[in-house]
Amino acid sequence: MQLNKSVIAMSVIVGLIHSANAVSVEQSAAKAKKEESSIERISVTATKRYQPLIDVPMSVSAIGEEKLEEIGADNFDGYVRQIPGLSHNSNGGNSAKFSIRGVTTSTNQTNTQAPVSLYQDELPLLDSFSPFATPDLRLFDVNRVEVLRGPQGTLFGSGALGGAIRVITNKPNVNDFEAKVSTTIVTIDEGEASYDLNAMVNLPLIDDELALRAVIYSRDGGGYVDNLTLGEKDVNSRDTIGGRVMLTWNASDDLSFLLNVVSQDDSPKDRAFSRIDGPAYEYDSRFKEPLTLDFTSTNLLVDYEFDSVSLTSSSTFSSRDEYAFNDVSGLMGPVVSPFGITSGVSILTQIESETFAQEVRLTSNSDSALEWLIGAFYIKSDRDIFSEAKAEGLGDVFTAIGLPTASTPFTEDALLGQDTTVITTETAFFGEATYFFNDELSVTLGARWFENTQELKLHLDGILAGPLPDTDTDSTESSVTPKFSISYKPNNDLHYYASATKGYRVGQSNFALPSLPGEPETPAAYGSDSLWNYEIGVKSFWLDGDLDFEVAAYFIDWQDIQLTQRTPVGFQFIDNAGEATSKGAELSLSYSITNNMSFGTSIGYNDTELTSVNEGVDATQGDELPGAAKLKLANNIKWTQDLGTDVIGYIRLDHQYSSDAFSTLNNATSVKTDSYNVFNVHVGATFDDLELVLFVKNISKEDAVTNVINGLNGVTAIRLTPQEIGLTLRASF
Repeated sequence: MQLNKSVIAMSVIVGLIHSANAVSVEQSAAKAKKEESSIERISVTATKRYQPLIDVPMSVSAIGEEKLEEIGADNFDGYVRQIPGLSHNSNGGNSAKFSIRGVTTSTNQTNTQAPVSLYQDELPLLDSFSPFATPDLRLFDVNRVEVLRGPQGTLFGSGALGGAIRVITNKPNVNDFEAKVSTTIVTIDEGEASYDLNAMVNLPLIDDELALRAVIYSRDGGGYVDNLTLGEKDVNSRDTIGGRVMLTWNASDDLSFLLNVVSQDDSPKDRAFSRIDGPAYEYDSRFKEPLTLDFTSTNLLVDYEFDSVSLTSSSTFSSRDEYAFNDVSGLMGPVVSPFGITSGVSILTQIESETFAQEVRLTSNSDSALEWLIGAFYIKSDRDIFSEAKAEGLGDVFTAIGLPTASTPFTEDALLGQDTTVITTETAFFGEATYFFNDELSVTLGARWFENTQELKLHLDGILAGPLPDTDTDSTESSVTPKFSISYKPNNDLHYYASATKGYRVGQSNFALPSLPGEPETPAAYGSDSLWNYEIGVKSFWLDGDLDFEVAAYFIDWQDIQLTQRTPVGFQFIDNAGEATSKGAELSLSYSITNNMSFGTSIGYNDTELTSVNEGVDATQGDELPGAAKLKLANNIKWTQDLGTDVIGYIRLDHQYSSDAFSTLNNATSVKTDSYNVFNVHVGATFDDLELVLFVKNISKEDAVTNVINGLNGVTAIRLTPQEIGLTLRASF
């Protein structure tokens, strides 16, 4: 019934838009046309074709390079609140957990495949098993960021359950020399200063044929959280260095190669944890708890143009080193305190992984009524995971009283050590076809078949491991994710669409875990989960292109959702929890009020509910999904003024709002995040090829809790970054 109401409301909106658009067309002849609209008509590759955003029959948000610079978005946190339906649940540096339209069952670290895929160009950036760290890409010399809302199982495979995020970089220019530098200095309220330096150079080596583009960046991020137990201030400082090198070779009119090497070393000194109660930006931990990530990816993209077909091959090899340190004294301290150990208990996790991915696709490029795309995909990931919970001096105590301790490769102080090797592969075949009945009406059908395999070998040791044997399991799953959409475009400025798409996330093995006497054993594995997303929407330009308006309504039916749970002694495992729904609407609007003033807004409403609960799951039917704020808003207004010869000044004010959300699926015991408002202002001036920007972020010094960490050291919080005042200088050559 609620879905019917959403459809009826959407139909009314569509009718009003159609009527208003007709009126605006009739009135346009009498309207004094502006010299140029400030509304950019951006094009995207969300369907693996380059096409105008208004032509894409699904919900896609795209932020171009100019806007990214305008709002000071140098990483994910800078733009995520601009996108309706997108949430960014941070667990500290390198551990963001993205969700789209409420599709998640945990805002904390889990072993499950992430519900949102992350790409830089053709490079897949997340592992399917235990994606411990999430690369926080620096957004310098980036053409645009695309956020695809709703499942993308057909073109992007498993893991795109709720959608996909794609960072599209600027490519080498084979004709012109280009160079760009930027630097920013930021002061943080009651914290340290931050600095960054970015540089790009584009070198045409052979005109029209060969070019090199190189980017390098460095960031010294200031801390602002104090660890009272260690007596240290501003512990969450962060150093990042990275870059990319791209080489383009147009071997002929039909054949081109693009080699892309990306590397980033991101090393927080600690995470930005904070107490739930008491003074903000303070917390208590016996140890620093950084999560560092060093990754390198190399991609070779080959394009060949036949008469009516394009052949594309994308080959990627990547390697990652992840290091995490966690304080678990809150839970495990009582286990070791009877032995006189008061130094606390920590967990060290080290992960090394190597991934190879290959995609080949054929895309039609003729002017026929039928457009099509077919392809094949293969990915293999090898991950070595070493984890150890230890208490300094515990081994000596156990040796003195004649009890066994852990053996190699673990230390003798290990309460529990885990040495795991995981090999995962995915093989897939996919295709999409769009038939145009005429210039106005088209239908798209698509499907992806894929098979996932996993080989897991696990060795446990340590004082708590007991007699648990080694684990050696293999699993194989296959599925089909279909897609259907219908589009109606009465003119180039108006697009109605409806779609039904399926997303899928793989099932995997659980780590073998010790249990208390009489406690049920944790399940050895958990199954896949999948969902259907039903959506209708409208994309439109009004008033001679000065008003860009998009609206969509959706209903998501999610089956066998994967839920992170804990044993009574605190260890995590995954099980299938039941079924859930998510329904809502999204609206975005950009309006060029005058030549000098523009306004934008986006609204996302999301209502989630657990509709059935499997036996033994710690949740109740009717619970909301974690991290799913019901209402999110983003507003901006910009004023631009010509200040003289080659000098243009501007002021931009941004506002974002988020309602509160539960942090765990069991709402009865869940700590909630805060609702909050954030205001930012940017004042800039461009002098031909030079730009100077003064900005203040979090003007009102809001310290709201944006995520709750339900960890083994108790419940802690992630808060909004304190007020930042900064200055950016950019120069292009």
